[in-house]
Amino acid sequence: MAGKELILRNLKQRGFEPYYFETREEALKKLLEMIPSDRTIGFGGSMTLEALNVKEMLLERGNSVYDRAKAETPEEAQEIMRNALLSDV
Repeated sequence: MAGKELILRNLKQRGFEPYYFETREEALKKLLEMIPSDRTIGFGGSMTLEALNVKEMLLERGNSVYDRAKAETPEEAQEIMRNALLSDV
């Protein structure tokens, strides 16, 4: 069994619903389909999501995004993390 098929199978066996995409565009399209524009999203430091500019796309679309990296004070970071914990996604 090839590498990606093995990984997808193992993720399924562990209760995940994995997806594989050949291109960035395919992945972003699916992600935007899965997250409605009226949902709040919390980010915790994913390099993959950062590289794909997901936060910016969601903000442009109208989602509320909680990103602790944008905090200017420790108190603000705490509040953002609290909101992220309670977010929809």
